[in-house]
Amino acid sequence: MKRVAAWTLVALATLAGCATTPEETGPAALVGCYQFERNEGARALNLPWGFDLEEAELDVGLAGARLAVSRLSATRTADHPFRYWTVQDDGTIRVGYPGRGAYHLELRAEGRALVGQGWDVGDVLRPGETLPRPAHHVVAQRVLCPDASDG
Repeated sequence: MKRVAAWTLVALATLAGCATTPEETGPAALVGCYQFERNEGARALNLPWGFDLEEAELDVGLAGARLAVSRLSATRTADHPFRYWTVQDDGTIRVGYPGRGAYHLELRAEGRALVGQGWDVGDVLRPGETLPRPAHHVVAQRVLCPDASDG
């Protein structure tokens, strides 16, 4: 019984170390790594493994834009299909690629997850596809960031 209690304390301490502190608000509280749930929306959009939201500001012609890095797997990064993220006045988190290529996500923070809608906004139409493309429900769970990348 003492072992179970000890492991419970270790797990709680680990989770507490990953949690956002009360001092962290706004964009700083969102910085981190996120993995998409493989739900129907993620499969329909063919989303990658996930993305990182970084603090670095990015000059893409959008006020408050910061760097987003696509994760093809837990350890492989890429600069596409996501490259920027912003927080809108209403709290919506937008993640996308400059020029609206690839995907456009509009998310809200719900606990340790970002939840919302995603659209494929690439410039190629698949056979039988029409515009506007439908929105799909997406969920990205906050995860521990890997230490290394073979990007």
